[in-house]
Parts: sequence; structure tokens; C-alpha cells
Amino acid sequence: MNSTRDRFPSPLWGVGRGVRGESSVGHDPSPPTPLPQGERGAVCRVWWALSTFLILLVPGASTADEATAPQTGLVEGVVTYTTDSQRPWRYGRYYIADKRTGALAEAVVCLSSPALRRHPPAEKPKTWTIDQKDHRFVPEAVVLRAGDRVKFLNSDPKTHNVHSNSSLMTFDRTLNAGQELEIPFDKPGNLQQPVQISCHLHNTMRSWIFVFSHPYHAVTSTDGKFRFANVPPGEYRIEMFHPAGGLKWSRPMKVEAGKPINVSIPVGPDDVPTN
Repeated sequence: MNSTRDRFPSPLWGVGRGVRGESSVGHDPSPPTPLPQGERGAVCRVWWALSTFLILLVPGASTADEATAPQTGLVEGVVTYTTDSQRPWRYGRYYIADKRTGALAEAVVCLSSPALRRHPPAEKPKTWTIDQKDHRFVPEAVVLRAGDRVKFLNSDPKTHNVHSNSSLMTFDRTLNAGQELEIPFDKPGNLQQPVQISCHLHNTMRSWIFVFSHPYHAVTSTDGKFRFANVPPGEYRIEMFHPAGGLKWSRPMKVEAGKPINVSIPVGPDDVPTN
């Protein structure tokens, strides 16, 4: 059986065999002839230079200082709803998939501060899609940045309508089966100022579009989780709003570079609007 050195020769050992003209085919039981000190040093310098060059070619390669001293923060967490059998929430069955965890879906979470209003615009605007299917807007809540566009589809066999009379923008368009409509959203709002969408032909259909001037926002999925990466250090408020249920939550927060923050956002019957 070949030795480990034969199966995985080191770069210097292989170079030495080539220099001395020894056979590289089959097993040679004799030890390799060592290189003179001067040649060995030259080979080491070449190998070190080649290794450094290859490392620089690897995407995402960074120095130790960059890895241990990031200039931004991370904020992540989960939104939960604590149920109470004596005070049932009528929307719970739609947005709480697992009553054991209480993870709340379709909750909008964002950071807010005066500095974020001056955040640079996105380099490339995105286009989001809201479908009208089974007499519902899908998805129900959408978060985007100012300058993005929304494409409305109608996948139902019946005619629908896309209507908004919000303070950010107004429109009223009818979509027949299979038609689509694309609308730009250029004016930013905030968590308390969404663009509410409805269908005049079916009054149970509704959707909410939240337009922000920055990227630190999210809509929770069925696991209730959210995550904001690359947050500049500073003072913020972290806010949550559930548009369908009217649930609200807000706390101050300080983000520091290199210090991840995990946030638990609990809500329950006491947070349900009474009107």
C-alpha cells in the first residue's frame, strides 16, 4: 500500500522529485533527494506567493480585522401571540399556525429613526407581485422600498378591482380575468401609513402595501421570524404592526457594531383594538 506521502504529496516534495528527474510513475521506495537550502527557500517563497494569490481570488475572503470588527449590527427576532381561551382573537385561526409557539404570520416589523429617512435609495428598484386568487389578495401584506413597483394579477375567472384611496397614492382600476397592472410606488410612508388595497367588487378582499425609505423591514412568515442585517449603529425604535388584526408594538433600541440583538415581540388579547 502506498504511504500517505505518496497519495497526498506535499508541494515541496513533488517539486523536489521533478528537479532531480526521479520517476513520477509507480511507487519509488527510495526517499526523495532533498533540495539544497537555497533552492528550498526559493520554492517556499514561490509557493507562499501562489497561495496568497489564490486566497485573494476566493469570493468573500477577508482579513481577521474585517471578520472580527464589522461596522454594522444585526437585529433579528420573532413575533408571537399568546392566546387566551377566555378572550379569543377572531383572526387567530388565519395567522397563528401553531398555538404552542404562538408564532404570528403577516406581521410587519421595521426599524425607524430620523436618520433612516435620509437613507440612500436602492441601486436597482424591484418589482413585487400581488395576485387576486380565490377572492383574496396574495400576499396580503407587502413591504417595499420607495421606487419599487407592484404588479397586480388576476388569476380568478371573474373580474376584480384594484383600488386605493390612501394618503400616499390613489388609483382605481378594473382587472378582467388574466389581466395585469403594474404601478410604481415612489413616495415613502411609515408603519402607520400603508397603502391599503381593496376590491370594489368584493368587499372582503384587502391588502396592505408598506413603502419605506430604507431596507430594514420585513413581513413575518408562519414562523413569526424577522431579520435585519447590516444595520448602521445608532438609536432606533423597533416597531411591529399587524394590519389585519390592528396589533401594535414598539420599543427603543440601540444598535452597536458587531453586537447581534435578538428581539422577542409578544402580543396578546390586551393588544387587540376594542373598536
